[in-house]
Amino acid sequence: MHTDSTDGSLPSPRSAVPGGADIAVTALAPPAPRRPAVNELLAQPIDDEYLDAMTQRLAAPPAERGAGLRKLLVFRLGPEWFALAGECFVEAVDGARVHSLPSGRPGSVVIGVVNIRGTVEICVTLQPLLYPGGAGPASHPLQPGHIHRLLVIDPGEMRVAFPVDEVGGVHPCEEDAVQSPPPAAGGESLVEGLWTWRRTVVRVLERDTLYKALMHAVAVT
Repeated sequence: MHTDSTDGSLPSPRSAVPGGADIAVTALAPPAPRRPAVNELLAQPIDDEYLDAMTQRLAAPPAERGAGLRKLLVFRLGPEWFALAGECFVEAVDGARVHSLPSGRPGSVVIGVVNIRGTVEICVTLQPLLYPGGAGPASHPLQPGHIHRLLVIDPGEMRVAFPVDEVGGVHPCEEDAVQSPPPAAGGESLVEGLWTWRRTVVRVLERDTLYKALMHAVAVT
C-alpha cells in the first residue's frame, strides 16, 4: 500500500487486490445528526394554547353518533328507482307465484295472494298508486300466475308483497340528503323527496302515505 505523499497531504486510502493493482476506497460520509429520542421529545414543554384547546376538546360531550341518519330500502320498478324506510323491509323473495282472487278487478292495486313458506301474503302492485291512469313507464307484466321477484314489507300493521325488477338493498342516508321533490300531481303525492344514490335519482316514498293508500286499496278489493 502507498503511504508517501509529495504535497504533504494525507494519502488517499487504497486497497490492494490480487495482481498488484490498487483501487481507491470511497470515504464514508459523516454520520447524520442524532435525532432526539422519544423520551426527550416527551420531555419538551407543551404550548399553553395547544394544551387549552385539547383540554376543551376532550372535556366536551361526545357527539351523538348516527344523528340524522336513516336507512332506506332501495328497489327498481321498470327504469325508475324508489326507496322506502328500511324498517319496513321484511324480506325479498325470488320465484314467487301470484294467485288471483275471485273478486279481482283489472287495474286494481291488489293483484292476488302469494304463499311464502306457508304464509299467505297479500300481493299488490304500486303502479296504480305511483302512476294513476297508467302514465308510468312500462315494467314487467303484473298478472296472477306469473313468477315474480317480490319485496315483502310491513309499512304499518299490514304485511304486503309487491313485484319489483331489482332490489338495491338497504342503505344509510343522511336526512338532509333527501331533497324536496318538484311539484307534481297524482302519484307523486306518495313521494317524500328525491335522493341521489350511486349517481341515480331515487324517489323516496313517504311511509305513512303509502300505508294509508295500501289500506284503502285492500279495503275496496
